Amino acid sequence: MAERTRRIFISDIHMGDQRSFVSPNSYVWFRDNVALLAGFLNAMLQTPDVREVIILGDLFDQWIVPADFTPITKLEAICSNPVYDPVIQGLKALAASGDITLTYVPGNHDMSLEPAAIKDTRQFFEDFFRGINFCGEKTGPLGTYKSGVIAAEHGNRYCLFNAPDLESNSGGCFLPLGYFISRLDAYKVCRTGLPCGVFDVFAGFVREYLKGNTNFVEDVFLATARECGLLDGAFQVAGLPGYGDEISVALIASRFMRIATNWAKAPGREKVDALMALEAEELGLFAAARAVYLHDAAQARVVVFGHTHTAEMQRAFENPGNPNYIADPDTTPCRTIYANSGAWVDSARYGCTYVETREENNRLRVSVKGYPENVIINGWRGFLEI
Repeated sequence: MAERTRRIFISDIHMGDQRSFVSPNSYVWFRDNVALLAGFLNAMLQTPDVREVIILGDLFDQWIVPADFTPITKLEAICSNPVYDPVIQGLKALAASGDITLTYVPGNHDMSLEPAAIKDTRQFFEDFFRGINFCGEKTGPLGTYKSGVIAAEHGNRYCLFNAPDLESNSGGCFLPLGYFISRLDAYKVCRTGLPCGVFDVFAGFVREYLKGNTNFVEDVFLATARECGLLDGAFQVAGLPGYGDEISVALIASRFMRIATNWAKAPGREKVDALMALEAEELGLFAAARAVYLHDAAQARVVVFGHTHTAEMQRAFENPGNPNYIADPDTTPCRTIYANSGAWVDSARYGCTYVETREENNRLRVSVKGYPENVIINGWRGFLEI
């Protein structure tokens, strides 16, 4: 029997409820790749050297709901969508296999809505996917996976608009401004078939912040609502803790306008300042990973994040001091490796991707691969001596 030495990290599947598939325009992010993910999960179940499959958040999507629809407050509303049954059954088979550990780390699109719901979220995962290892905090909607020199999480805690936000809400609600930006995008897609361009929104925040615009959050959010056709409208928020039945766009803009100032109280604040958290929304999470994990005092040497939907790898090779030295990822060890697992959404830049770690002869090999070819993307591979 083969020794189980491989860990597989995936993230950002974003399964939606049945409404997201219907007219006038489907706004779901995960539709075309359902069969691919089901095939991948079955392949992992049949692969004799896989020891663990770790999902780094956003398996389910409670955020991509048009602003004028009732929100999703229960994960059951997504699990009952028959379109995703092949994926659900694949996950259940992995969780129950006994040979492979299925681990889940919460993301932002499927995080608990309030402190009282944290226990319920854990219980739901453990009941629905019997045998799953739910890797979440007991007092917050986040989680971190650690094994030896590996640390992995979704990564949203280091992003200004997607970190849990208790300061801007009432009633203990965790929802950040990114939740409402996502619902604006879904609103426009549902009505017109055209996205509002979330990354353009984040770029707008960065530009206004760097200009010194103290009202940059309010201004850009209102501009986004205008572009989506909802400037004078309201969000349906029945069931969200701390909210009534609806809330105006203007009130949301006012409520969240101080998120940069409030960042000092956010869960990612220790080593990631507000500017880095803002830039992470557009430029990626490598800087945050380096600040939090990949420094001399940290035990982690390999960090895996999701959240950005873009696979990548950043390597710091060992350097013997030779000025003519050229690193070779197959023969030169790394001091540290950062990898992003990418996404399985239909629009992912590199298609369906995952991060693989493999222990071999006192080495930990790390690679970023694409499915279904299972080939390394862009030469993104490296190893550490352990």
